[in-house]
Amino acid sequence: MLMKTDTLQDSLEKYRAKIAGSARNRAAAYELAAASGRNYKPGDQISYYIKATPKKVAAYEAAKPASEFDPQNRDENIDYYIGKLDDLVKKFSGITAEASAPKQESLAL
Repeated sequence: MLMKTDTLQDSLEKYRAKIAGSARNRAAAYELAAASGRNYKPGDQISYYIKATPKKVAAYEAAKPASEFDPQNRDENIDYYIGKLDDLVKKFSGITAEASAPKQESLAL
């Protein structure tokens, strides 16, 4: 299973205030923490994965706690994760191409 673990930086109250004031976007970890009913505090960690959905939705709407993952009934969003991997390949492809093809030096004869 692919999952992400985020560390909460703000309290849930501060997160809600920032959302209400349009000071930040919604985040999967905070939305799951708020929905859980537990008393999460800054520094607590939330592990989650993105479940498959019938249409394209924001990650925070498709997030599911990692503890609910059932390997017998896999429901992760394969297309979402392939997209994330493609983004990483694009981001780092220039670096790896330069590193693997050293510059040819010329000889002064």
